[in-house]
This record gives sequence, C-alpha cells and structure tokens, in this order.
Amino acid sequence: MSITLIPPTSANQFATAPNMPPRIPLTRQHYYPLFDAGLMPEKCALMNGGIIEKMPQRQKHTLSLRRMTRSVRRIFGEDHVYSQSPSMLGVHDGPEPDVFVTTQPDTSIEISLSTLDFDKGKKASRYAVAGATDYWVVDVENRRLLVFRNPVDGVYPVPQEWDETQNVLPNATITVADLLP
Repeated sequence: MSITLIPPTSANQFATAPNMPPRIPLTRQHYYPLFDAGLMPEKCALMNGGIIEKMPQRQKHTLSLRRMTRSVRRIFGEDHVYSQSPSMLGVHDGPEPDVFVTTQPDTSIEISLSTLDFDKGKKASRYAVAGATDYWVVDVENRRLLVFRNPVDGVYPVPQEWDETQNVLPNATITVADLLP
C-alpha cells in the first residue's frame, strides 16, 4: 500500500475553505507510526493536531544547546535531562524541546533565535493547554530567559524575565549566562 501526502496550499486551508468538511487532527498515536515509516518529512513536528516544519538550526543554536545541556545536566544529573527528544504533551502534540528536564516540576526549554514570537505565543499556548508546569524560552538575541510557569485554565500568566546575570534556580548555581552561547 502506498500513501501520498499532499500538503495543503495554506496552513489554514481546511479551517477556512468553504464547503469543506472539518479536518481530523492527528494524534501522537497516528503521527509516530507515519513518521517511523518514512511518510513524514524529517524536519517536522506534531502541533495542535497538524504537522509543522521545524526550522534549521544555526550555529548559535547548536552552541547554546551544548552549553545549556551541559549546565542543566550538571545540576539535575544525566538521567533527568534529555536533549531534542519527543515529549508526550497532550494527545495532539509531540514537540521536541531543545532540553527536557524530568524532575519536579518537569521543565521544557526552547532555544529561540528566529522563532521568538512563535515560542512565546503558539508554542507556549500548547504547553499551557497540556498543563506543562514550567516552560522556558532562552532568548539568545536579547540574552535573557523567559519562564512561563503554572498555567491556569490553559493559559500562562505573564512570564518571569531574567537577564544573563541572574540565577535561574533558587537552590542551584546556574545563571542565564550558562544557557547562552
């Protein structure tokens, strides 16, 4: 059996096209077998029941990821820190945060270079809807950390903002600068 996936002409084609039946959102249960079978693009992710293209990584992103992963593993240990691994976030989402920490609370960390508005907006919203307690955005260009914490009814309050000189965690010696290239 062969399957051909035809991408829509616009991201909202099914939502806005007149006389079209509603789309059926993908779940992780459907997405991962399709991905594993090679039927999905290599650089994509499941978000809100749809497939989004992942941005290519630039050198600054790679440098920041290495530094951040090393710093976070030093605090939480190898067994609690995953880098660019799928997380189980809601039924219709399967993001791969740059770093995921499996302690209480679980923390998803994204490095943001060219996707800051998306990471603070739609992506934060998906984490909030799924009830993710901590979601961090490392804003490399502005050398700051945005911490979204404790969503209420699927919405995060205004994020806390820390500059590169401040400690990220109250009981650990890790500064925002430790997360930046």
